[in-house]
Amino acid sequence: MPLSRRALVSRSAWALPVVTLAVAAPAASASGAPVVDLGAFRLAGQCPIPSIRTAGFVLTAGDVPLPAGTSVALSSTGSSRRLVSWSPSPAEAVQLVAAGVTSAWELTVDLGPGASITFRATGSIQNPFEFTGTVDPAGDAIGTGSRSTATITTDFIGGCTAT
Repeated sequence: MPLSRRALVSRSAWALPVVTLAVAAPAASASGAPVVDLGAFRLAGQCPIPSIRTAGFVLTAGDVPLPAGTSVALSSTGSSRRLVSWSPSPAEAVQLVAAGVTSAWELTVDLGPGASITFRATGSIQNPFEFTGTVDPAGDAIGTGSRSTATITTDFIGGCTAT
């Protein structure tokens, strides 16, 4: 039995408020919690030097602590990618994933204002490589003025660039 124009208009009138509520609900829930600004935290790459034999990344909190749950993803490309593992110091991070060329870590405690944690590559790194590190703050936090990515690149003649 086909719907009459009157039935169609009546049903459409009831559907409009439901659709409007469904569209408005995510916006209301997203704007309900205040956004936390973690300030200018920084991830920096470090080339190997005689006193520090391996490459690594240093994550430093800004004026606001980096919360527990903040994740750090480290990946490698080049000929050393299968020979690398990472170790944090101090040991205030737990490894979540070590799959292929990617290693994911998560802070287990807040990293206090100005405090640092270093992730050092371990293993045989004799050939050219590129390491990339990325920080993702916990929750919906942002980092105004932060630097959340860094790279370390070497070449065949022993040169190294870190950003």
